[in-house]
Amino acid sequence: MKPEYLALIENFRLMDDTFMSKCFEHAPECIELILRIILGSQFKNSEEGRRVMCKAMEELGARREALGEARGKREGKREGKRETMLSTAKRLLANGKLVLKEIAECTGLSLAQVKKLQAEMA
Repeated sequence: MKPEYLALIENFRLMDDTFMSKCFEHAPECIELILRIILGSQFKNSEEGRRVMCKAMEELGARREALGEARGKREGKREGKRETMLSTAKRLLANGKLVLKEIAECTGLSLAQVKKLQAEMA
């Protein structure tokens, strides 16, 4: 475990957005329970309380959706970068002017990945 991560974790409180979002990522019933505890059951039973809780749940859903979209974009960029690295390595292998180690250095792939790609192209 990285010390900088441990230091960040020590400062988290359950109510911090990032930490709470991750803890309850797949458990909306837990979020509802926490809100009930925080707001009190009488608050939930009033018209105003139900309105506020519904709005909070909608906002949590929208935030989760936005986080999911951002995560999807990051994964897409990573996959695009990987595809670019592979296609560049294939072109360099086909060109035949560089040794495998140089191709690995130029593309950011490992030497093992370049060797595997070379075997697949043979």
